[in-house]
Amino acid sequence: MSVLARLMILAIVVVTAACTGSDGGTASPDTSTPESPTTTEDIPPETLPIIDDAPGAPANVIVVNTSDGSIELAWDRARTDDVTGYEITRVSPAGRTETFEVGGPSFVDSGLDDGDLFTYQVVALGPGGRSDRSEAVTAQVGVDNNPPTPPGRPQVVADSDASIELEWSPSSDISGVENYVITRIVGDETTEIEVAEPTWTDDVDAGVVVTYAVRAVDSAGNSSETSRAITVLSGNASDTVIIVVSAVADPATDTQTARLSTALLDAGFAVTWFEDDVFDANVTRSEDTVLLLGDIEGERFDWNIFATDSTIIGLKSLFVQAANITENPPKLDRLAQVDYTAPGGESREVILTNTGRPKPAAYIPVIEQVPDLEIWARPVWSDEIAVAGLIREGDNLANDKPAKGCRAFFPGNAGSLAEQTDDAWDLLVEFVGEISETCR
Repeated sequence: MSVLARLMILAIVVVTAACTGSDGGTASPDTSTPESPTTTEDIPPETLPIIDDAPGAPANVIVVNTSDGSIELAWDRARTDDVTGYEITRVSPAGRTETFEVGGPSFVDSGLDDGDLFTYQVVALGPGGRSDRSEAVTAQVGVDNNPPTPPGRPQVVADSDASIELEWSPSSDISGVENYVITRIVGDETTEIEVAEPTWTDDVDAGVVVTYAVRAVDSAGNSSETSRAITVLSGNASDTVIIVVSAVADPATDTQTARLSTALLDAGFAVTWFEDDVFDANVTRSEDTVLLLGDIEGERFDWNIFATDSTIIGLKSLFVQAANITENPPKLDRLAQVDYTAPGGESREVILTNTGRPKPAAYIPVIEQVPDLEIWARPVWSDEIAVAGLIREGDNLANDKPAKGCRAFFPGNAGSLAEQTDDAWDLLVEFVGEISETCR
């Protein structure tokens, strides 16, 4: 018998033993009682794990002072409660690196000589680990080569048929702020206006779309980064700001997104546009409304959402994913239609997309995972899945984590904006307005 034949016989014996449970002896009869089939009632409900996330990177690290042989730094205090301290990395021009630890959001590097030059970065420490590094700042003892902090986003204080009054949070600088430079854009025309104080009134006719941004200049001639821009329709703007965060496209380059922006302006909102990877909770106010549009993939984006007191509105399962309402975020499937009921309004069916096959958009068992959810809409084919709803400030998200501001989500297919129907766009603008009123 050949070697190959012997190997084939041996393989048959091994497989037969494995299938019969035999170890080469005689198999015993199975006298055990067969188990009862498992039913859905026997499966314990899924519980969401509690995970300690690493803190977000410290924001807005600034140079407070460079005199008296020292360099003083400060940064925004972390908005999470689990930060135990901060680590500062100092790098000299020759590349020598040293680290220091402090308990609060400031640091004084003392014992230095005039002319000493160092670059600093800050890391937040917590039970979940280390944050990413902050933006680097460079300072030289006895010299002001640091720009002022960026001004806050301009806000509409008053809007009439003849003017728009703006104000913004002032910048800070070790040499003092000399003036502010406002960039004003109307259509293709861009102008710059210098003002001494963080406020300005623009004389403009009603019905004009105007975009404003501001930067600060200090007495040493250093210029800050430009603030976030705000776009308003004159004669119509309220003091409520919609911050549109999106990875889809800027309104200037995408017709469907531009349609949404125009609708919000027509409805009386001022609009600020962010790419998702630069959105930061530090730029929001409690009276702001943040509209999440598109696939949100920004670094530490979910932390920023938890950290802000603003009203947050997400499209479809995007908000579910950002807020960790479900452990396994659902796929961004298309939704065909919903039965929508505004607070105090009548129920109506709205077709959201042009696609033929309806699919549930957000898989959220309401009672099990989000008991405080106020449902505003359901898919017309199901009563068990919440598709549009509101979680009020202080109510619980998943893991019994309280919402800092109002949290809402709306069914829509933001990843394919061209598939949205006219009714879907109208409903989204209506939904934004109603939630803004409900959360005030």
